[in-house]
Amino acid sequence: MKRSLLVVMFAACGSAPRPLVEPTPLATANAPHATSRGTTFLVPAGWIVSETASLTILTPPLDEHSHVVLAETTAGDPEAARDAALALYRPEWKLEAPKGDDAPGRNGWQTTRQFTYEVPDRVFVVSSAFANGHYTVAILDLASAVINLRAADMSTIFDNLYPKRP
Repeated sequence: MKRSLLVVMFAACGSAPRPLVEPTPLATANAPHATSRGTTFLVPAGWIVSETASLTILTPPLDEHSHVVLAETTAGDPEAARDAALALYRPEWKLEAPKGDDAPGRNGWQTTRQFTYEVPDRVFVVSSAFANGHYTVAILDLASAVINLRAADMSTIFDNLYPKRP
């Protein structure tokens, strides 16, 4: 099955890692949530949230092998933030880093940079944005069928992703 992996990094200032806390139960409606550093977003109805000290892992309904991951880092630039997030999520992956494409910040993020990778059986994109002194990196690791099926859920998450207010 072809998989798509999108990593979105936002800066304010294999298998997935094992969560340190039990996953939250499935939400019956979109629900607000915050990462360990205070980045806020909406969890789509039916998704499961698991967390480690640095990662928030969202798993869509009916596909335990697909994830949206939010990683928090104080790395000094978008590339270092991307590398730190990937090392936390998939340390076994050794990918050649592509050139990043800059985009204007939005929703309180000062800057955004997106990196697109080609990985066997996956499409892998990393975006980074900066606000309030740290980066939040979002990684989409989704099967192609899931990403197409869950496009509205992706909008729910990323249209409502905001850095912690200073």
